[in-house]
Amino acid sequence: WCKDIKYFLTFAPVQFLGDSIGSWKGTLDLGLQKLALVFHFQKDNQGKYTCILDSPDQGAKGIPASIEYLSSDSVCVKIQNLDLSYTGKIQNDTIVGSLSQHGMTFPLHLKPGVVIRKRPQTPHPPFAYKTEDVSFINKEANAMLSGTLTYPVHYNEKKKIPVVLMVTGSGLQNRDEEIFDHKPFLVIADAFAKNGIATLRYDDRGFGKSTGDASKSTTADFAKDALSGIEKLKSMNKFSKIGVLGHSEGASVAFMLGAQHKVDFILSLAGVGVKGDTALTAQVNRISELYG
Repeated sequence: WCKDIKYFLTFAPVQFLGDSIGSWKGTLDLGLQKLALVFHFQKDNQGKYTCILDSPDQGAKGIPASIEYLSSDSVCVKIQNLDLSYTGKIQNDTIVGSLSQHGMTFPLHLKPGVVIRKRPQTPHPPFAYKTEDVSFINKEANAMLSGTLTYPVHYNEKKKIPVVLMVTGSGLQNRDEEIFDHKPFLVIADAFAKNGIATLRYDDRGFGKSTGDASKSTTADFAKDALSGIEKLKSMNKFSKIGVLGHSEGASVAFMLGAQHKVDFILSLAGVGVKGDTALTAQVNRISELYG
């Protein structure tokens, strides 16, 4: 058994798992909130069991967990930096156990399987349009931004078309702005492609396939990343009008580039209409209310 751990922990018995790779899901009931958790167990090349944790409801995936104890019928896993532990025993086809954090213990039982979110709006290949991987560089920040350029259906290289650069909201996200298995930028790019408009969406600085340091970056810094994308699109000489679509903080980037006359048009998705400190204070207060 493990003690004094905080956030997420998992267990898995040797006999039960055998040599197979398996995923196990359960629901943690915290009273005011219920969280789905998924533990992925596998065996490495040295025959050692390893584990990673997903918390789909929190948008967290691939959290490394260490297996502290493992026997034929019992297991103890912990995530040191989250100060959390989980212990359990096998009963029939269920791992019966509990999760401990901050001196509190909650029952958590696992069944084979994963959490699948129904996202019918997410497009899947084969697509009726062309896409290609592109990259562009913000030399000032020594950052290489990697993205996907999507051309519209029935694209004709002899005819210039409008294109939209897509900028994500606050926090580091991939080019699809993926959160909770939802990919809004992929959905939007698909819709634009079906309506004659090209798009360029990219992984944020220091995230996904993009390089650079985002730890001290400001909104103005992210605007320079986006401007590098605009310059890339202009250099390709394929497009008529070039605009920016920004979500949340990305909308602030769009406003900045629009005010600087760097683009032909902008699109704001949930743009902030007040000063940043006012918006953040309102968010924190609302979250506090929801958590009692």
